[in-house]
Amino acid sequence: MNDFGIVACLQDNGAVADDQQRVTDIFSDKVLHPIQFQELSTRFIYANYLLNSYAEYTMQSSEERISINFAPLIGTANKPLFNYWDDDMFAQVLVIYWKPWGIQKDDIIMFGNSPVSYLENNDTYDIVEPDSIMLPF
Repeated sequence: MNDFGIVACLQDNGAVADDQQRVTDIFSDKVLHPIQFQELSTRFIYANYLLNSYAEYTMQSSEERISINFAPLIGTANKPLFNYWDDDMFAQVLVIYWKPWGIQKDDIIMFGNSPVSYLENNDTYDIVEPDSIMLPF
């Protein structure tokens, strides 16, 4: 909206942001092409889908204030905090968000390869500069 985007995952108490900290650190202060923003958003949406637990909240109130407390989200050996990241499933989600550019799942991922990224070059891991993306918008 007016060249400004917000990605928010609610009720995860920051677990998704912690999980995606590397990309957040790299791209939080960058101007992104819309397809890059959609890819970044999809990473958060998919990570939120993989989250195995959600915070449980307790509320206490008195005449002076209301306190909301939560137990920290943690994984265990039997149940990790996040399920395994599946590139094929991520590509299925990404194709929904890349629909305005007509990109199909077969364009995003081929058997044995990582999904195409407009955020980072898959071979060099260099940041893809928005000006180098030859797509509309």
